[in-house]
Amino acid sequence: MSASMKVNRTTYRQFFQLLIILCFSGFLLMFTSCANPGRPTGGQKDKTAPGVDSTNSTPSPSTNFKDDRVKITFDEWVKLDNVNSQLVISPPLNENPEVKLKGKTVELIFQDSLRENTTYSIYLGSSVKDITEGNAAKNVNITFSTGPYLDSLETRGNVIDAFTGKKKEDMLVMLYPATANDSIVFKEKPIYLAKTESNGSFKIKHIKEGDYKVFALEDKNFNYLYDDTETIGFLKEPLTINDSTSANIKLLVFVEDQKTTIKGIANNQYGKTRIAFNKPPEDINVEVLKAPAELNYYTEFVKDSIVFWYENSEEDISLLIKEKSTIIDTVEVKPASMSTFLENNKSKLDFDRATSRTTGSPTGTKAGLGKKGASNPTIPESKLFEKARLKVLKKKLVANKTEYLYFTFPLEALDLSKVIVLQDSSGQTVKPEIRLSDSLKRAIEIKHNWKPDVSYSMVFMPGAISSFYGFKNDSLVLELIGVSTADYGSITLLVDGLFADKSYFLSTLNAREQVIFETVISGVESYKKRLEKIEPASGYKVKIVEDSNRNGKWDPGSYFEKRAPERILIQPLQTVKPNWEVEGKINFSDKKSEKPQSLKKG
Repeated sequence: MSASMKVNRTTYRQFFQLLIILCFSGFLLMFTSCANPGRPTGGQKDKTAPGVDSTNSTPSPSTNFKDDRVKITFDEWVKLDNVNSQLVISPPLNENPEVKLKGKTVELIFQDSLRENTTYSIYLGSSVKDITEGNAAKNVNITFSTGPYLDSLETRGNVIDAFTGKKKEDMLVMLYPATANDSIVFKEKPIYLAKTESNGSFKIKHIKEGDYKVFALEDKNFNYLYDDTETIGFLKEPLTINDSTSANIKLLVFVEDQKTTIKGIANNQYGKTRIAFNKPPEDINVEVLKAPAELNYYTEFVKDSIVFWYENSEEDISLLIKEKSTIIDTVEVKPASMSTFLENNKSKLDFDRATSRTTGSPTGTKAGLGKKGASNPTIPESKLFEKARLKVLKKKLVANKTEYLYFTFPLEALDLSKVIVLQDSSGQTVKPEIRLSDSLKRAIEIKHNWKPDVSYSMVFMPGAISSFYGFKNDSLVLELIGVSTADYGSITLLVDGLFADKSYFLSTLNAREQVIFETVISGVESYKKRLEKIEPASGYKVKIVEDSNRNGKWDPGSYFEKRAPERILIQPLQTVKPNWEVEGKINFSDKKSEKPQSLKKG
């Protein structure tokens, strides 16, 4: 065999091997590309939600359903997200179906028998999402009947928090037979239900003609039954649904009045024990049962908790917690290391920057410490207050209005000889009224005839303030600006529709839900009040509560007593502008009835 033939055969063999490798690589690349359902990198972001492929899904709506499962196939690869809490089946089953995901298909396999001649609706909520961007499929439902026809009636409405007036999302609205006894909501699942949307609205479809008890329920444990601590709402009278009318329902929901209990105790820091309750504590008294004779303490109410501040003790302290004359519980305070606490916090007596209402740098504020041209000899040296100026607190203060300045610990003493207030434009010393607050042990009160648009510096020299742990402040600076009343607005409230034999609470709140004015109204049919020096802002509102039983507080409803929650009206006000009066006209009798409104069909 010639050399040339050997070369040709070798070349042919190499070419054939290379061809096999290329073909195999191409096949492997094609296979992996097809197997990966994700979108290619780059390109525009996918914003399209998965759609239902009806040709490969269980027919909906359908009749004479006899299968043991339903299938919902989508037009792209999907995943399930929190399906157990999103899945709603009306009427509910004794046992939820098994949910399986196979590629593009969601399969629900029934674990128990379906009722005869019953229309079922299955809703998947937002639990089905595409696997690339997480876009949720919308309005996915399957409707079928185990009999020869579909029930076609419906009802709709809204669920509203009785106290806040806010729309409630993810509430179950449930229908029971009108002939059922009142305990059925504790024992049996409803025959129809729906879940509210983000705007509080709901719609229950495919209902049989008849009369029904109606409930709204925040089903925290997903058992479709009412547990005492869950939010509930109800209609006092049965709802009639027939083929000529539907109904627009408004359900006010609430948590029934609960016995006050202690939820938890935070006791890991010396000098401070926080006792949390199951609801905001009212008429709570704290009595010291056992403690050293020299114990110094202060009780502070914060939202749904009580903070018990104490000092001069490393011994256990026993507290008796009472609501009026009723004993709630006893609490054992076991102090942590006092020496460690004192060492770690001795330099931390400071403004409580989380509590104090800071406004940023007020317009026209100037740094007045050590400023050129200021000739007053009491101005401190700039080096001494260099750190203080980096942590300066800034506030706006209205002339002759008492303001509160909060600190990190309860206060024991205030040395006014170490407090200097300077008018920044001249360096002149001014003398505001400054004193420890009688009721708020962590605050001092400040009041002065501040000049409009003039900035001031309030300087707390080292040791000006003492806490009852013996801590003293380092250098502190409060920069403030006097606000002219012309920079503020006013609100005039005009309330009609009241009953002279009833009592009401009226409160005005800002956008941060802080109460800026509150009062009790009784013995009149109308009320007028002008509120002065209101900070310009939007989001103000008025809340009026009808105190039907005159017990001095708002009372939720009672299911077994068929008592609705006390009426509340919340009305937003116009934006308050500088030197401008906002008029808030409120008619308490204009609140719409909670009775369902009939709506003609067609």
